[in-house]
Order: sequence, then structure tokens, then C-alpha cells
Amino acid sequence: MAGLLREAALRGDAGKHRGALHEAALVDAALDARRVAVLGRALRALAAAGVPALVFKGAALAHSHYPRPDLRPRDDSDVLVRSDHAAVAGAVLARLGFEAAPPAGAARVMRQRLFRLHDHAGGLHNLDLHWAVSNSVRGDALSPRELLARSVPLAGLTPCARAACDEDALLIACLHLDAHHPDAPRLLWLLDVHLLAAGLAPAARARVARRARSGGLAPACAWVLGAAAALFGTPLDGFEELRPLTLRPPSPRRAAQWWRELRNLPHVRARAAWLAAHALPPPDALRGAPHGPVPLRHARRWLRGVSHLLR
Repeated sequence: MAGLLREAALRGDAGKHRGALHEAALVDAALDARRVAVLGRALRALAAAGVPALVFKGAALAHSHYPRPDLRPRDDSDVLVRSDHAAVAGAVLARLGFEAAPPAGAARVMRQRLFRLHDHAGGLHNLDLHWAVSNSVRGDALSPRELLARSVPLAGLTPCARAACDEDALLIACLHLDAHHPDAPRLLWLLDVHLLAAGLAPAARARVARRARSGGLAPACAWVLGAAAALFGTPLDGFEELRPLTLRPPSPRRAAQWWRELRNLPHVRARAAWLAAHALPPPDALRGAPHGPVPLRHARRWLRGVSHLLR
């Protein structure tokens, strides 16, 4: 939130700190301009290759819901493509000089790949290429094909850029917090939720609530919207179908998160495959010496697994 607080101070009486605050703002704006240029080049290359792409989460909201994109800090840019375009998209990014990071898990449970680029000034740019909005199986309720069909222009980034419509973006923001950060919902992420929800008419909020219920996202939306309302006074009229809204997030324990994922899989075979993908990820996703014996590296991972699930 530092950029927003600094902007408020500069509009008010910053006193002797005005010079330092203004200099910090210029540095952030320059860094953000480089980030936007790199992302814009990637989006134009994807479009030229015939790959429809969607910018979502912070990289999109920075341009659509904040006064300036540098006031919405982010560590990476999230870009969504259809699963049948993922390989082509990866090749396009490689031609631009991006390097793919080693996969963080099996393809069944990690439906994204991190690409990194160092620019001429030594800056690091992270682009997360997704073929699903979330690694959570609940993200399947928001298919890339449908999100792209409902997408809206994000011309402030580059003329070909597309972003999720506000209703979709709100569902994605709630799922992101519930599936990946129930233990530490950052103030900035809750502000994203507030800005999205407050910008919707009550009828649109009611549509979001209905879609959350039908897609299995109602519990996630209920506590996230409740937390945003407690902090920012987010208007909740239209979300009546999600009541009771609660401030209590789900258990952050890994075991509880796994159980939530397993409950949302359709049958026993799918659950067994999901567990197997976690238990036996590809060798290049294992920690430790990259050339060590694979069985030994798996054994080390399993020994860490018990404490991991209880954390």
C-alpha cells in the first residue's frame, strides 16, 4: 500500500518529506513503465502468433482500477491462455528472450509456468503464463475460453490487451485469496476486491453471487467479501445469496486445503490422480541436487510432507 499512502501524502501536507516522497514516486513510475513495456511486447507477440491472451489479477487491475499503474505494486504479470495454446505461447515468450523456470509440480496440479526476462538495465520481469485461472480445481468453474469471450479491452496497457470483465475478475480475486492465501490476505488484495465489488451495480453483484453458488465458489466469496467490507466498507447489496458473510477464513493448514480440493473433484479416480501428482511430481520439480537419485529425492520430499501438511 506504500504507493497509495505516498500519493495521499503528496496531495496533502507532506512537509519536509515531500522531496523524498516525490523522488520515490518517480522511481516507482520508471520501474513500472519498464514492466508495462515488457508485458506489452509479450502481448503483441502472442497476438501476432494467433494466441488470444488475457491479462488478469494485479497486472490488469493496475490499469483498470487504480489512478496510475505504478500505484498497484505487483511481483509478476499474470497472463491466461487456453490450454491448447500454452505450448505455442511458451515458444513465443522464449523467442522474446524469456527463460522458463523449472516446473513447480506436476502438470495436473500446477497449471501455470513462470517465465523470466532480464532487461537491458538489469531489471527482472516475471510473467506467469496460466492455462487455468488457479491451481485450485475450483478454478475450473472459470474456463479460459469463457473468460476470453467475456473479456474487455485494456487499451491503457497496449491496444491488443484484454482483461477479465469486472464480474469475472471479482470471482478470480476471491478464489485467489481463498485457495492460496487464507492465512495472510494482504491488504492490497482486499482493496482489489473492494474496488471490483464497489464498481458493480447491485444486479451485477447478484449475478456474481449466483455464479459463485453454481460454481462452488460461494464460501470463498463470502469470507473475502466480508473481510473487504470490514476494512473498506465494501457495499454488499446484491450479494444476499452469499449470506451469511463471515470474517472467518478457512483453515490455513495444508491438510485442510487439500481436503477442500479433494472434495471438489468429481470422482475417486480423479482424486487418486490428484494425490499421485502431488506425491510423484516430475524430477525437475524436486528440490535438492538436480542430479541426485530420483528415489532419494522423492523420499526426502515425503519426509518433509508430514510437517508441510500440518503447517
